[in-house]
Amino acid sequence: MKRIQEIWQSLHTDKKSQPGLDKIRYSEDLTADLYLGIKYPESYRILLLRTETSYLKHYEIKETKGIRLEKISDGQSDNKTLLLIILIDDNLREIFNVLIQDIVPLLFPVKDQFIIFRSFKNRLEQWFSLFEKASQEGLSEEKQRGLYGELYFLRKWLRISTYIEYPVKSWVGPLFAIRDFQHGKWALEVKTSHGKNHQKIYISNERQLDTTNLDTLILFHLSLEIRQQDGETLNNVVDNIAELLVQEQTALKEFQTKLLEAGYFPDHRNLYETTGYKIRKESFFSVKGDFPRIEEKDIRNGVGDISYSIILPDRDIYLIEEENVFKIITDNGNQHG
Repeated sequence: MKRIQEIWQSLHTDKKSQPGLDKIRYSEDLTADLYLGIKYPESYRILLLRTETSYLKHYEIKETKGIRLEKISDGQSDNKTLLLIILIDDNLREIFNVLIQDIVPLLFPVKDQFIIFRSFKNRLEQWFSLFEKASQEGLSEEKQRGLYGELYFLRKWLRISTYIEYPVKSWVGPLFAIRDFQHGKWALEVKTSHGKNHQKIYISNERQLDTTNLDTLILFHLSLEIRQQDGETLNNVVDNIAELLVQEQTALKEFQTKLLEAGYFPDHRNLYETTGYKIRKESFFSVKGDFPRIEEKDIRNGVGDISYSIILPDRDIYLIEEENVFKIITDNGNQHG
């Protein structure tokens, strides 16, 4: 991020009436011809890749909320074309910087020009999907609660972890994984509930509580009380985690990217300022034996898209102490690297 900020500060920010580009190469150590720049007369920020014209022959130019792709002539060589990613909504500047942070490390080890282009193009496809999510009007109340629960556990883990990157890597909920946290042979699913029947939770598919191919499956349940203008907000827990990761830039970048994947965008923060959460109860359950659930092996052929609800058991046989939870997942992480 430091290099990115240095370049933005070095570029001219004065308005220019004539069309053109001011650009600075990201690094001479990078084989990829990658630049940050300003496009005039609009003063748009850009990320620019100078690449072979032949690679772009069938490349579709796209636009979504906030960013646009353009191809322009290199001006120095007929064999080269400039591929511009243009930030057209300045409110998304923070996300644009995360995009740059994500792409640069991907290209650093690559020497082959075609592989550079292909890697750049493929990652852009993912980012276009994220910017399309940013055009939505924030997360639903249900998704806000779900994300709060996942981040509540992630923060709890980060506070006691000696290897900061491991918890962030294990958070796979935003990547459409079956469960919210998984690494090696363990998995952990977070469920939140609120209202009168606070022990009732909803399971979204038949594999979520299925222990096939797992040594350990843990269910973390948070019973929430929802308050207006009181309690901890979604923004609060996001900021707390960012502070815990501030000395670990790789983990922080991964965390920020996963937040975007989850649908949490900086320009939506105002939507989450008033709703707060109080924790009524938190419990860890070991999903095993006769724990109430449906597993894939229980389903007849032809039946699919299963979702269901359960009432959490109050038997001590399933409850597991928090200290033991972190011992299990830490030991497993040491085994699998």
